[in-house]
Amino acid sequence: MSVNKQNSDSKPSIDISKAHRFRKGDIVEFTNDYGLIFGPYKITDIIKKPAFRPECTIYLNDDSPWCPVSPNSLRKIPNSNQKPGFLRLNNN
Repeated sequence: MSVNKQNSDSKPSIDISKAHRFRKGDIVEFTNDYGLIFGPYKITDIIKKPAFRPECTIYLNDDSPWCPVSPNSLRKIPNSNQKPGFLRLNNN
């Protein structure tokens, strides 16, 4: 019986350095794949070795707190005065 190893090129690249810039309790904005920005949200947990979706290591206090997000989709908001749950378009 032979076991096929996965090609290392097929694994998602994880930018670990981006995860280290966040801390539990930080206030962040989340940008989805379509450029919509949600937040502000508070980081409730950061995991090092996720069993599910290895690129997603950060949990937020959003509508789906059980689903981690990627640090690449977050932007830290210093001293946020915005109300939770706002939505805006990314104009970049």
